[in-house]
Amino acid sequence: PATRGWCRRAWGGGALCGPGAAPGAGRDVWGAGGGAGAPPDGRRRLAALQGGIPPAVLTDALRLSRAEAAHLRHLAEAAALDPAAAAFHHGPQMARDGVLLAAALGRPAPADWAARIEAARPLPVTAADLAPLSGAALGAGLRRAQAAWIASGFAAPRQALIAAALETAAGKA
Repeated sequence: PATRGWCRRAWGGGALCGPGAAPGAGRDVWGAGGGAGAPPDGRRRLAALQGGIPPAVLTDALRLSRAEAAHLRHLAEAAALDPAAAAFHHGPQMARDGVLLAAALGRPAPADWAARIEAARPLPVTAADLAPLSGAALGAGLRRAQAAWIASGFAAPRQALIAAALETAAGKA
């Protein structure tokens, strides 16, 4: 009820604020963007106001394109991840937007969030490096290598990542 009242005042009718939207969330996204050098972005604002509205309902209600719906989904994923992991999986811009969204939703960002995003590097291991593996075991090995790479702060040696991937496939990890 309080959220609906805030949405009505903020949006002049505001039937689109979700039940989990916090009063001021949109304002915080507007303000946070400028402080981080990010221009205002309507998609960040929408993600902050989305609250508990299921993505499929929001996509249908707003007639979002598949690309717009995917952007909102990736933004929510980035907001839930550590900034370095978000940068690895979704790129530095989406990671920054995820930090801003998380802050707007009341989850404070780590003090070194910008450095974490900057530190993200591509995985130095490819499927060809895991030649003994195939199918689901290859996928599991690559996911394990990615997790070890992110956990190491993007500093683990290539051979250690390959070993971690092969151990996972062998069922040792």
